Amino acid sequence: MMFISPENQIVRRTVERFAEEPEKRGLLDMTVHDFDGVKYKLVIDAAKPDALSVNVSIPFFAHIAKDKVDAMLHATYPGMVATSASAEYNVALRVEAPTAAAIPDAAELARRVSRLAVEVAGCMFRPSLEALAAGGAATDGGPASFVPYRPSEHIWVVPRSDRLTVVWSLEFPNAFDAALGRVIASELAEAGRKVPAAPSAIFYDIDAPPAETRDTAVTLGPNAVGFVSITLLKSHVETPAKLSQAVDKLVLLRAFLLYHIKAAKAALHTRMRARVDSWLQVLRRASPGSGSEKASSAIRKAAHAAIAAGKR
Repeated sequence: MMFISPENQIVRRTVERFAEEPEKRGLLDMTVHDFDGVKYKLVIDAAKPDALSVNVSIPFFAHIAKDKVDAMLHATYPGMVATSASAEYNVALRVEAPTAAAIPDAAELARRVSRLAVEVAGCMFRPSLEALAAGGAATDGGPASFVPYRPSEHIWVVPRSDRLTVVWSLEFPNAFDAALGRVIASELAEAGRKVPAAPSAIFYDIDAPPAETRDTAVTLGPNAVGFVSITLLKSHVETPAKLSQAVDKLVLLRAFLLYHIKAAKAALHTRMRARVDSWLQVLRRASPGSGSEKASSAIRKAAHAAIAAGKR
């Protein structure tokens, strides 16, 4: 399996250059697109080359608890939280060279800033997982929530007394991607059964949705393939490292499936090209007059010699 990095590599490299190469700072106005409709905008004003503005737009931001996001931002990005210059963007950071001393290591600064969208989206899951890790009920992190995170796809976050269940509805843009997505989602659930102590993963067909979704009236698109349900227990989030990893994997699960669909299509195309090449070689060898006359003459002579030897 291939795992998706929670860091946007373009944002990371840009912040690293800004922090490590002050002599190269200059005018910058760059837009970077990421998974799930996320969009970054990085700006350096020519009048203020020592300040880098990082803005992020998250389509489902309105469905994330604002107080949780604000608390996370001030804890993770001390001294950098700013007001976005455009209503199109939901969260903004201002990285200024003199005030970046709160995170003096350039690599760590770049890592944190490049994770901004994942950190914000992770606020859908982190409070319930922290409550679960602390030994209380996951419901201490808040009630069940419903997030339409893509135009026709949804997430249900369902805390219970001893676990947290997250359900995704899945839809893909065309029938071929939908067929591959269904196979990969089914394999994800099957692989989970073979890994000891792994979170429970279940795939549900579109006509048999999980119980967690039945109280919500949603309209699924024509290429919907079903639902994936992941259930986490306290043992999966009992350390800070495990908890952070769980949040990252939950945020990026849809991107994980999409990445594997693209990889599967590339592998299928490679195999088809190789098979066509082998068929073309067979056709070339079978065509009359193919190859050199010398090779054909040598083959005929060898055949006659073998026949003559057999008659003896």
